[in-house]
Amino acid sequence: MSKRKAQDSPQKAKLSKPTCSQEQLEHATDYEALFADSGFAGSQDNDPSLTEATRISRGCSTSQEEETMEVVYESDEKQSTSPMCTGETRSHREFCEHHLFCKITLAVSVDTNKKKKKKTKKEDAGAEGCSTNADILKMCNALLNSGGGLLEMELTELQDDGTSEKDSVDSYWRKIEPSLREMIKPSSYDDVFDRCVLSNKIQLFVNAPKQFCTKNYNLYVPSDGSVLPASRDKVAEILMQKPQGSRREANSNVRVALKELLKVPEEFSCNEEFGLTESKQLQYKNYTSGNDLFANHSQREKICKQLSAFGNCDGGVALLGVTDDRRVQGVDLTKNSKDYVVNEIRSLVNKVCPNFEPERGIHWDVAFHPVMEYESHCVVVITMAGIQYSGGVFAKSPESYELRRDEAGKQVPRLLEFHEWKKRVDGARLPENSKGMNELLSKFEKMQISKGALFTIKGGVQRIRDSFFKVDEEFSILPKGAADNLSKEAQEVIHEIQRACCKDWNRGLLVVSRSWLRDTGGKAIDGLICDVLVVSRNMGGLHLYTLCNTVDETSQNYSKEAAQAIKRSLQDNGARGQKFYVSFHVVSCCGRVKVESPLLDGRFPKSYDLESPREKLNEILKAMVIGLTAVPSTLSSKVGETILNLLTEEQFCLVHYMIDKTRELWVKGVAGTGKTLVAVEIIKKIRQRENLGVDEILYVCENEGIANHVRRSRSCTVVCRKTFLDSVFRQARHVIKDEVHNYEQPSGIESWYEKAKRIVRQHDPDRPGYLWFFIDLFQKSHEFPSGIPNEDQQQPQFRLTKIIRNSNKIFRRAKKVLGDVSKVEFDIGHDFEGEEVEEIPYIAKETSQIEVLKKVLQELLDKGYNHGDIAVLFLKKERIPFDEELSVALNGSPWMSAEGNDSDAIVVSTVLKYSGLDRPVLVLVDVKKTLYRRQLRPFLFSAVTRAMVKLIMIYEKKQGCYGRAH
Repeated sequence: MSKRKAQDSPQKAKLSKPTCSQEQLEHATDYEALFADSGFAGSQDNDPSLTEATRISRGCSTSQEEETMEVVYESDEKQSTSPMCTGETRSHREFCEHHLFCKITLAVSVDTNKKKKKKTKKEDAGAEGCSTNADILKMCNALLNSGGGLLEMELTELQDDGTSEKDSVDSYWRKIEPSLREMIKPSSYDDVFDRCVLSNKIQLFVNAPKQFCTKNYNLYVPSDGSVLPASRDKVAEILMQKPQGSRREANSNVRVALKELLKVPEEFSCNEEFGLTESKQLQYKNYTSGNDLFANHSQREKICKQLSAFGNCDGGVALLGVTDDRRVQGVDLTKNSKDYVVNEIRSLVNKVCPNFEPERGIHWDVAFHPVMEYESHCVVVITMAGIQYSGGVFAKSPESYELRRDEAGKQVPRLLEFHEWKKRVDGARLPENSKGMNELLSKFEKMQISKGALFTIKGGVQRIRDSFFKVDEEFSILPKGAADNLSKEAQEVIHEIQRACCKDWNRGLLVVSRSWLRDTGGKAIDGLICDVLVVSRNMGGLHLYTLCNTVDETSQNYSKEAAQAIKRSLQDNGARGQKFYVSFHVVSCCGRVKVESPLLDGRFPKSYDLESPREKLNEILKAMVIGLTAVPSTLSSKVGETILNLLTEEQFCLVHYMIDKTRELWVKGVAGTGKTLVAVEIIKKIRQRENLGVDEILYVCENEGIANHVRRSRSCTVVCRKTFLDSVFRQARHVIKDEVHNYEQPSGIESWYEKAKRIVRQHDPDRPGYLWFFIDLFQKSHEFPSGIPNEDQQQPQFRLTKIIRNSNKIFRRAKKVLGDVSKVEFDIGHDFEGEEVEEIPYIAKETSQIEVLKKVLQELLDKGYNHGDIAVLFLKKERIPFDEELSVALNGSPWMSAEGNDSDAIVVSTVLKYSGLDRPVLVLVDVKKTLYRRQLRPFLFSAVTRAMVKLIMIYEKKQGCYGRAH
C-alpha cells in the first residue's frame, strides 16, 4: 500500500459524501483516511465545478482509469476475530452482526501487459469456479437472507501509479452496484446498503429487506433472437400461476400443447437454407466443438436455457444441427446415438422442471429428421410445450444463499436446494380455504412474519405495545415484578443500569428476561442471572446487559449470541427492513460494580441510529410484542399452513407478568376467552425457564378431546381427571388443571385439589411448583360433588374477560342463553359479526331427524364449508344415530368423534364430550333440554359457545313451520 495513499488528509476525508457518523471520523484511530457513502459515490463525475482534488476525495474516477482497473479476489471467508474501536467508548468489542471477511486487490495501471495479466487472472479465477464479483454477490446474498450483517473487504497490494485508490473503489463499485440493486428489488439500494470506505478496507453494511432475495433466478423467457433472464416480476407471476383442470390429468399444466407448435419438414438437405427465421417459438442450434453433443457444459447450459424459455411461455421448437444463418448441417449420429440423445434430453427436461414430472409426448419430445446427403446425419428436433401452470421451468436451480456454519464453526454462504428456495419464496402464503375458514380468518388482521401468517385482533399489537411497553424517564422494568425474585446484588446492578440510562433526560425502558437467548430458541448458560435489554431512541441502538456470576469467555460468547438472537427475532417478527443494531455488555454481580451508560456505537452508519426516523422505535417495539405474544393457532391444522394468533392484553399479562407474581393462581374466564391456550403457553414458559422434561409438568383436563389437542404441543404430560386420581406422578413438579368446572370428586378418596397441592410440594416443600387452575363457573352445569374449594379459597385469582372465539352473533345468543346470572363483565374482543344463528324445528310425524340433518349438512357443503369445518353435537351418546343411519345423514361423508377434532372429517359427538373444543360451524341436534342432574342454562351456554362462525340448532317441535332464522 502506498504510504502517500494511506495518508490522505483529514480535509480530503471531509470532502467526501458522509454517511458514516461524525464519531467514525473522530474515533477511527486505526484508519488515517476515512471515506464513506451510501451508494454510488461517482454520481457527480461530470460536474465541471469539481476540482480534481475534490474528485479524488469524493471517489470520482475517469474513464481511462476505469478501463485499466484490475480486481483480484482472495478467497478468505471467515468471521472477523479482530476487535474494532467502538465510538466514544473506544472499547474493543466484536460486532454482533453476521460478519464476513474477504480480501480484494484494486490495481490501477495503463500498462498493456497488465491488461493481459487481468485477462489471465480472470481466466484463472474462472478455472477455480469463482470470480471477484460472483463471490462478493454471493456473500451479500447470504447476508440479505440471513438477517443482514457486515461484509468487510480488505484492500491489499494497491499499485501506486499516482491515481487515488478511491477512484479504483468507485470503478469497482460501478460494476457491482447494478447487480446489488437487481438482487434486492423492490427494495431501494439506500434502504439496504451503507458503504464505508476506509484507507485499507471497504465496509458494506447490509440491512435485510422484507423480501427473500435471489442472486440468479435461472428462469428464462424467449425473445425473437435469443433467450432472456426473466425479471423478478415475471418470476413472481409465473410462480403464482395455478393449474387449470384436474390435477390428476398429466396435461393439466399444459397451456400450449406439442401438436399446436410449428411443424418442420420431415427431411432436410445439407447446406439447405431453411425458410423460416428464428422467433420466440423457433430457435436454431449448431454445435461444432467435440464429438459428444452434450459433453460440453456450455452447450448443455444453452439447451437448458432454451427449454426454460419455451416452457415458460408458449412452447417452441429447437433445431439442433442448423446454424444461425439457417444453413442445415445436421448432427452426426455415429457419435451421438438416438438413444443417447433422447436420454440426455430427458435428463435435461427433468432438471428444468423441478415442480412436476414431465412426460414425453405431453410436455416434451425429440424427433430425428434425416439430412438426405448423409445417412449418419439428422436434424434433432426438440419440442417443448408451453407449461405455464407448473410453478416455473428453470434452466437450473435458482441461486440463493443463506449463512450456515461449516465444520469449523465459521459462518459461510451455503447454496439453497430448490425445495428450500421455493419454501422461502412462497413464504406463508395461505392456500384457498373453505368458506368457514375464510370467514373465521376475516375477523382478524393479517400480518406476514417469518414463522407464518399472524392473525390478530385489529389493533391488538399496538394496544399491547401501548399498555405494556411504555418508555419513560425512569426506564421502567418490564415485565413488572421481573426483578423481584432476583438476588439483591442482581437487583442493585439493574438499578445501576437504570441510573446510568436516566442521565441527560433520556427516555426508555428495560426489558428483563431470565435468558433472552433461551426465549428466542437457544440455551442459557450456567452462572447466568438474567439479561436486561435497554430500549431507548437516545442511545444509538439497543443494548443488552448480561448479568452473570463471573465475566469470562463463556459469558461473553453467550451475550453476543443473545444479542444476535434478539435482532434476528425482531426482524423475523416485523422489524425486517428497519436499520438498527444491538450491542452487548457482560456485568458481574459479585462485588461492587459501576455500570457505564450505554453509548452510541460509532462504527455503524448514522442510518442505524434509533433516533431517526421517529417511527422506527415503535416498529421495533411492535416486533418485540409479536415475538413475545405470537402463539400457534389451532387453525394451522385446518389450512395446512403455519397460523399464529396474538395473545390479548389479558393473556399477555398472565403469561408474562403473573408467572413472576404467584405460584398458585385461579384463572377465571367465560367460554372463548382462551383459557386452554394460555394454559399451554404457561406450560411452555415454565418448561423453558426451568429446563424441564415433559414428565415434570402435568396438565389435567376432563375430556379426551381436549387432552389430544394439548398433547400435540409435546410440552407436558397430559391426563384426564380420572387418570389423575388413579395414578402416581413422582416426577411431576408443576400441575396445570384445566376445565375445573367439569370436575367430579368421587367420595372416599383424596380430593383432586389436595392431591395437586401435594404433588407440587413433593420435591421442595419450601418452594412449591406452579399450581394454576382454569375455570368457568358459568359452564358448571352438574349438581354432583365437584371438589372445587369455596370462593374464599380460590385465591389469588385473575379474570379473562375478552371473548375471541365466537362471532358477535353467536356471542349475543350465548349471553341470551346465560340470562342475568352473570355479575361479571365480559365482552367480545373483535368486530366480526359472523352468520345468523339458525333455528330449524321439525315435526317428527312429518319428517325424521335424519332427513333434516342430511339436508342441513348438504346445504353447508354446497355453500363452500368443508367437512373439517363442521361439528354435529347431540344431547347424549344414546341419541347419536346408529352407524347406518348416521352415514345416511352425513351423505357418506367421513366423520370422527371429539378426539378427532383436528381432522378434516365431520365431528359427531355429545355436548359434554365436546367441552373445551370448537369448530367454525356447529350443528346442535335436539339440545334444547338438559340431562339428569344438569342445569339447563350453563349446559346450553357450554353448547352454543363451541361455534365460531355459524350456529344451527335443530330441534323437534309438535307443530310449526320449517325454517326460521334468528
